[in-house]
Amino acid sequence: MTYAETIMSIEYDPDSRRLTVAFDSFRKIVFYDVPPSAREAIADAPSPEDAFATKLVGKFAWTEMAAPESGNLGGTSNPDSARSVSEAFKSDRGSER
Repeated sequence: MTYAETIMSIEYDPDSRRLTVAFDSFRKIVFYDVPPSAREAIADAPSPEDAFATKLVGKFAWTEMAAPESGNLGGTSNPDSARSVSEAFKSDRGSER
């Protein structure tokens, strides 16, 4: 895996304990059986990419989802308009309680 990619979004499903990481390269990686504490560690990290490399990689089973041929995941294609990972985590925290 390449860690130099920028994380565009992270989605966490507490029921299935799946964490999906989407990168600016249009790759998506799904990690399985991830505890909430690992998600929080990434959310609170100064660098989500560094936390991704140290808190997830090699610690949890994962699969990589293929990017669509068009290169568009249906979201924004302008990285400047995407929410930062920290903003996304902070706005999602209230929904887990």
